[in-house]
Amino acid sequence: MERSRDFYTQALIFESVSNITVEGQDYSVLEDVAEARIRIVTLQLQDEFLRLMQYLNIEGKPIPQNSQSTDLWFQHFAIVVSDSVSFFAR
Repeated sequence: MERSRDFYTQALIFESVSNITVEGQDYSVLEDVAEARIRIVTLQLQDEFLRLMQYLNIEGKPIPQNSQSTDLWFQHFAIVVSDSVSFFAR
């Protein structure tokens, strides 16, 4: 989580808004994960928000080597900037 947060706040100038840990039946049902305990870091870039989620009581799995961008688990987003050359240089 720290590495991801540092990337977004230092390289992409997001601002940290909150850092909370949630758990309980409601989150377990919502995420379909038994006894979910989740750290949620919320970041902001102008009017947009990004939530990074770390499951604290479940070990992650590596990304499969044959992964494709059309896989159902794959997600991405775009950041719109007025000067892409300057933003990329940063």
